[in-house]
Amino acid sequence: MARFVSLKARVSLFLIISAVVLMGSLLSFLYISGRKSVVTAARREIRTDARLFTENARSELSNNFLELTSLRYQMERLPIHEGKEVGQEELWGRFIAQFLTGYAQKYRFLLFKKPEWSQFLSARPVKIFGGETRIRFDWVKRPAVPERLLTTPRDSLSWRFFPGKVSSENQLLYLRLFSRKEKSLFLLAARSSDTFPEEILRNLNLSRWVSARVTEQNGLILFSPRKSEINRFLPQAVPELQSLWQRNGFRRNGSRLFYAERVGVPPFRVIFKKELSPEFHKLNATLLRMILFATGIFMVVLAVVWLMAKRMTDTLGEISAVAERVAEGDFSRKIALHRQDELGRLIDTFNAMIDHTRASYHSMQNLNLELSEKVAELTRTRAELSRKQRLAIIGETVSKISHEIQNKIGGVSIWLQNLEMELKSNSAAAMYIHEMKTALRSFLDMLTHFKRFYREPQLQKEPVEIHSVTDAVIKQFLDEIRAKGLKIVRTEPSVLRPILADPQQVEEAFLNILINAIYYSPPGGTITIDVQADLEWMVISFSDEGPGVPEEHARNLFQPFFTTKSSGSGLGLAIADSIVRAHGGKISFKNLPEGGTRFTIRLPFENKITTNSGIKST
Repeated sequence: MARFVSLKARVSLFLIISAVVLMGSLLSFLYISGRKSVVTAARREIRTDARLFTENARSELSNNFLELTSLRYQMERLPIHEGKEVGQEELWGRFIAQFLTGYAQKYRFLLFKKPEWSQFLSARPVKIFGGETRIRFDWVKRPAVPERLLTTPRDSLSWRFFPGKVSSENQLLYLRLFSRKEKSLFLLAARSSDTFPEEILRNLNLSRWVSARVTEQNGLILFSPRKSEINRFLPQAVPELQSLWQRNGFRRNGSRLFYAERVGVPPFRVIFKKELSPEFHKLNATLLRMILFATGIFMVVLAVVWLMAKRMTDTLGEISAVAERVAEGDFSRKIALHRQDELGRLIDTFNAMIDHTRASYHSMQNLNLELSEKVAELTRTRAELSRKQRLAIIGETVSKISHEIQNKIGGVSIWLQNLEMELKSNSAAAMYIHEMKTALRSFLDMLTHFKRFYREPQLQKEPVEIHSVTDAVIKQFLDEIRAKGLKIVRTEPSVLRPILADPQQVEEAFLNILINAIYYSPPGGTITIDVQADLEWMVISFSDEGPGVPEEHARNLFQPFFTTKSSGSGLGLAIADSIVRAHGGKISFKNLPEGGTRFTIRLPFENKITTNSGIKST
């Protein structure tokens, strides 16, 4: 026992020291890697913002040229005479006024000149009292712009940037459009360079911790997040960026990361600043949570070591408890212990024995279930055989009785014929004899139905076209259908393969169902005969618009001698059910929501059918 305790102490001490060293090394590595990742991600973000700034600057410049090109295209098509006063009521003036009013914050002025003009037409937005913007038009011989802007450019589109001497408000970006074609319009636009970077940065959607400063070539700040720095030179306003402004690249200053880059078009310099302190604070908070988590893991390790020692003493008690439950017939529990010694082998063997016993037990249960199903099936088969035996006995009895009755009725029929010959002249007697003959025929038909129901149908199968059977059934009841004004609607596929069946028996089954449909249909109603087929079954449905089958009669509908008619034997549906069953099919019915009843017959397709050339497999 003392040796066991000593081993536990040595293992516990080893685990404690290993856990402390491992967690300390891991936390240090993660913290250093995290700071490097923060700086690397910030570099990537700033470099991406700088690239987007350059692309957006070029895109903005292109958009300006497109705007001016559209304006020049419209102006070239309009007549205007040099020296004539231009106002907003003129078409030229209206186009220019609409353009400058829409871009009042962007363009300072526009200059227009045609080759035949000796003067320039100047248009500039002017704010009047109340903040309203008006457009001022002037004819000038010598505009106040650098001389080289008025010379013929090499390209049809060009730009020039002329830095001012006092503030960013004097920094102008000149855009000019010129075509070497005759009578082409020369257009020179001056836009404020201080609004240019502001629009680009607004479209960048910089993150909360990223800011930017934009300067011109000499270091004059055109845009800054601090309004006090605008119109000042960068080395004076922000001394810490003096060295960075002279070159491109990154610079780290504590928790701030700077990046400078030159923009070629137009010639600006942009300096981005990324504040890293929020990411560092998050990293420190994450490190603190990891230390707390590691401390929790450390405590869990200590608890696990103590539980391992306790587990060794509880092993035999667990084995004893499981053995008692197995002895009581409970196989749901096994010994949930794993050891690498002789006791572990005993546990594995015992668990394997439990699995084998449980498998045998479940196998016996499954066997009992199968036996129960077989017994139930045998009981159903026995009941069906008993029913058929009873029907056979009744059928044989009915056949003998009906034979004797038919003999007597045959004699009575002869007497009635003789009596009819003797009393030809007596109309009253002739009527009584006719009624007696009708009653005898009805009685003979009933005997025939009785014998047909109580005998097992003897099928003479052959290929049967269902549509021909339905045609024959409908023709037999044309008089009754016309008398009630019924409408017969038939739906069936254009191509329908035949089935192997007894045509006379199938026709009789259809007759019995159609008789009911005609009987219960209201005058002027509709009877629908629908034929469908799939790979296994031919489905024939008879639907009427009658009152439907009451719920209390549904269970007895196919029972013999059950009828709701004022006349009839009650064997029609029972015979139809017997014929369909003899073919291996099914018959069912249901009341329709809109009123009426639908009887459905499902007849199976056989494996082989007969064609005109012989027999083939389906």
